[in-house]
Amino acid sequence: MSDNPTSSYFYYLNKNDNENYFLDGVIDIKKIREKTNFTISETQNFITKSFLSKLFDRENIIKYGKMIGEVAVTIDQTKGDFLIQVINKEQIKKRLAKLRSEERNKIAYIHISTIQIILKSTMKIGIDAPMEFEIRDDRLLNEEESIIAKGTGNLGVGIIKFDINLQQGLSLADGNLDSSIIIKVELKRENFMKENSKPFSVTYQINYALTNSHHSLTFKNKEVITIEDLFKPLIQLEAPLKTVRIEPSRPSITQDQRRLIKTQSEKIRHIPVIE
Repeated sequence: MSDNPTSSYFYYLNKNDNENYFLDGVIDIKKIREKTNFTISETQNFITKSFLSKLFDRENIIKYGKMIGEVAVTIDQTKGDFLIQVINKEQIKKRLAKLRSEERNKIAYIHISTIQIILKSTMKIGIDAPMEFEIRDDRLLNEEESIIAKGTGNLGVGIIKFDINLQQGLSLADGNLDSSIIIKVELKRENFMKENSKPFSVTYQINYALTNSHHSLTFKNKEVITIEDLFKPLIQLEAPLKTVRIEPSRPSITQDQRRLIKTQSEKIRHIPVIE
């Protein structure tokens, strides 16, 4: 990788099957630096209703908005045990306070469409900074099931940017709302910086809708992960396949089998779950 901070281009290398490095591509740093602004709109990826349909559906309260957060991460918070909370209940309260009381008292859900995430280095261009990150629904106790997206990247070019299309509705009465959607970042280098140093920041923006019902709106059908072409060489993300746990249907049984079930009920109860 180029370590010249005055260079206009960033060269990234990869290994081939023979363990030899080869030039995989060149990134224009100037273009990267121009991508530090958020680009999502309040209604992005929501299916919005026409003006006329809203007139005939006045019971359906929908208030669109955006929420932003920024965290300067210290080096001791890059070991994978520091979680950044995406949903800020204080920002929600401020938004609700601006609504008329008759609407505010009916709002019960927040629907999150997209989370746009920007990681920005505080170091010079060219410093090797490999990292792993996860976006999770931290309410779920099973860690594998909680993962919304996960991947790896490198902040050597200074900036990483990507979108997670969450498309999820959450109850405002959820006792774990503010710790539900989280970002976890782990820097994959040891003895890297002095204590209390801040190697990078994580800034995020979400677009959302506050509604009076869980069924008030729908989302456009989007892939979970969106990465601009400019950043694709710097980040590899995947969204684990969603699986549904299905209990196997019981086959029809004969009278003799019923007697066997009665005498061996403890064994029969432990039917394996199909993943």
